[in-house]
Amino acid sequence: MKTVSIMISYDEDKHTALNLYLEMKNTTAERELKKALDNLYLKNVPLSVRDYIAAREMNSGKKLKKTKTERDDTMQGCDSE
Repeated sequence: MKTVSIMISYDEDKHTALNLYLEMKNTTAERELKKALDNLYLKNVPLSVRDYIAAREMNSGKKLKKTKTERDDTMQGCDSE
């Protein structure tokens, strides 16, 4: 899964106060913003599209695991020579 960075401008005093109080709750603005973005995604992106993206990510993960397994098998073959 590729990720993107999102940059926003926000009032410095509000940012400082927010960080202070979020720290008391053992969280960060980044963590809370990620939750908010996930909620926006769930609210606005149709289920069929979310399912497609999830399936694509699963297939991508399987390919990476398969490639690693194949590489390990190849390395084991080299040890026996």
